[in-house]
Amino acid sequence: MVKGYLKARFMNTEQIQAQAKAKRLTMVETQLRPCDISDPLLLKAFATVPRELYLPDNCQGTAYADNVVELGEGRFLLSPLLLAKLIQALKINHCDRVLDIGCGFGYSSVILGYMAKQVVGVENSTILVEKGRQTLEDNGIEGVEIVCGPLSEGCVHKGPYDSILLQGAVKELPKSIVDQLADQGRIVAIIQQEDTFLGQVTLFHRQGEHLTEKALFNAYVPPLIASDPTGVFHFGALR
Repeated sequence: MVKGYLKARFMNTEQIQAQAKAKRLTMVETQLRPCDISDPLLLKAFATVPRELYLPDNCQGTAYADNVVELGEGRFLLSPLLLAKLIQALKINHCDRVLDIGCGFGYSSVILGYMAKQVVGVENSTILVEKGRQTLEDNGIEGVEIVCGPLSEGCVHKGPYDSILLQGAVKELPKSIVDQLADQGRIVAIIQQEDTFLGQVTLFHRQGEHLTEKALFNAYVPPLIASDPTGVFHFGALR
């Protein structure tokens, strides 16, 4: 009876994993590809990484819906399509070192890890960081780490970075983050419009001491600043 019970549990686990895999493939084929997500490695990452593992238990049943998911601690996980569009805009190279600001439990960092050499995720909540680190360890993820600290400060001692992703709207791009960007590096940030969740996704490119910017598209995203313990980012002149 014990053997039969264990076999039944094992089969249930296999079935759950198969169902999750099917949902990931459906997400890729119905949400990402039709909306011009075409990077083969990025599509493979979304089809491979179990999104449900990086969500609270009560949200795992809707892991692959095209929605922003609240993680607790004032943080959230972006919808699959928006996250894919932000990452694709960075044009990540396999040799890149990437800074992922506001990484939640680490889902976005693992996706980035499929494309880059090294990824540093930053979160300001010890609860999120501890769960994220444990999930990375449990799944044998290498080349990705999560550090705890103020989002506005990034992670200076691990830089400079070839690509930086800010996962939430900010009123301006913080100089403290720009200073961590390598020459020829890229930043994708969502610049919040006044008194609204509507933000403009913007690609910044560093060329020596100059920073160019290109508006890409608009998106409704919760503000990143609300999740900083101080309540604000410390801004400075960019140019």
